[in-house]
Parts: sequence; structure tokens; C-alpha cells
Amino acid sequence: MELVIFGHILGDFYIQTDKIADKKKKSAWYMLLHCFFYMIVMYIVLLVLTGDFIQSLMIAVIIGLSHICVDIIKVKVDLKTPKYEYVVFLLDQAIHIVFLILICFLFKIQFNVDRYSSLQLMDNISFHKMITILIAGLICSKPTALFISLVFKAIPKTVEDADREEQECDKEEQEDFKKTNKGKNAKNINEKNVEYEEIIKIGSWIGILEREIILLLGLLGQYGAIGFVLAAKSLARYKQLEKKAFAEKYLVGTLLSTLIAIACLAIYSLVK
Repeated sequence: MELVIFGHILGDFYIQTDKIADKKKKSAWYMLLHCFFYMIVMYIVLLVLTGDFIQSLMIAVIIGLSHICVDIIKVKVDLKTPKYEYVVFLLDQAIHIVFLILICFLFKIQFNVDRYSSLQLMDNISFHKMITILIAGLICSKPTALFISLVFKAIPKTVEDADREEQECDKEEQEDFKKTNKGKNAKNINEKNVEYEEIIKIGSWIGILEREIILLLGLLGQYGAIGFVLAAKSLARYKQLEKKAFAEKYLVGTLLSTLIAIACLAIYSLVK
């Protein structure tokens, strides 16, 4: 089952590019392309599990069809309830996992996983635990970054709004400035947009590194060192934390990151 979930995460988040993820909401072609790549990944995983080319293809097609049906419904729900994208995201992933569990249960007799059960890659780390570590590492990266970005969209008061209020000046002066410096102003706006996008990317990478380090320290049993990671991150953002809007957003992101990393550690501890 661990390998199947591993294949799902790879196919749904890492094989799927940002362009496909964005375009599939409007184009049936990109939706089919995503599901095609997803089926290929699942077929490879199932082939490893069963060793049967025909059976693996049949199960991969079933999984692919269920996946595209759920994704189509998700896109429609997202368009109707854009404020609750993060909730839809969680429900979407939960439904995918439930379908995978049901399909694995139906074909459990044919799954030849016994040959992997006794495989020891390192001392006290079984094959199942190693796959679980890989799954945890993958979850703490792109899927969590996407989820947190969706949560930020639901926060009514963003950092940009607060900054805009602090820097607000007389409207007439703004209009005069735009008329006399139209070209220069447009250039400045473009530069600020590019800079803002870069800041978002950097923030996303900081969050990913934070979760991966917490996960690694937890696996090594160095729980006390996790506090130093969070302290170092707070120190780097010390000046920005003076702004209430940023502080609230920062706290939400940090707590979510830590929660998900610790949840992955808890799941790992349950795997035999």
C-alpha cells in the first residue's frame, strides 16, 4: 500500500507541472494529459507490486479513470467555492486515497508484496519504513507548500493590504504622478510584481527546507534541535514581524508547516 501512495504523490504533484495544474482547470486536453502521466506512474508502481503486465495495466486504467472523475468534480467545486480551495484540496486527496485503498483491497490477492516485507535496507529500517520516509519527505515538500498557499488565499487580511494602507497617500497626488510619470510608473509596477513573485518563491522554499529539516531531525531523534530551526526562521523575519498582518500570516504558515512535519513523523512511527 505504501508504494501505491508513493506513486500517487509522485503522479499527482511531481510529474504534474505547474503549467498542467493551471491549464487543466480550463482545458480538457491538459486534464487528460495529467491523467495519462498519472496512469503511467501508477502502472510502473503496480508492475513492481504484481509483476503482471496485463493486470497492472488494467488496475492502472481503473485508477486513472477514478482519478480523472474526481479531478473534474474538484475543478467544478473550486470554481464555485474559491474561498474554500484548501478544504476542497484536502477532500480531493482524501477521496483519491480512499479510492486507492478500495482498489488495492479488491486486488489484494494478486499483489505479491511478501517479497518486499522482509527486505532490510538498513539496520532496523524495513522496506516499508523506507518507503514511508520517502512519502513523508515528498509530502513535506510540494503538496504542503501548495496547501499552505491555498490557506493563505483564505486569509482575508493579507500582508499586501496592510502595506498598502500604511503607504496610502493623497489620491490627487497619485493621479498627477501617474499622468506625468506614466511610463516610469508602469515600469516600477512591473519590477515590483517580479520582485513580489520572487519573494513568494523564496518563502515557499524556506517553508520546504523548514519542514524537511524538522522531519530529518525527528527521524534522528533530535527533537530539541527543532526549536533552533524555528528560532532561526523567526530571527530572520524579526523586523517584518512588527507588522501585525505579516506576523499573523507568518504564524499560520509556521504552525501548519510544523504540524504537517510532526504528523508525518507520527505516521512513520506507526509503520512496522
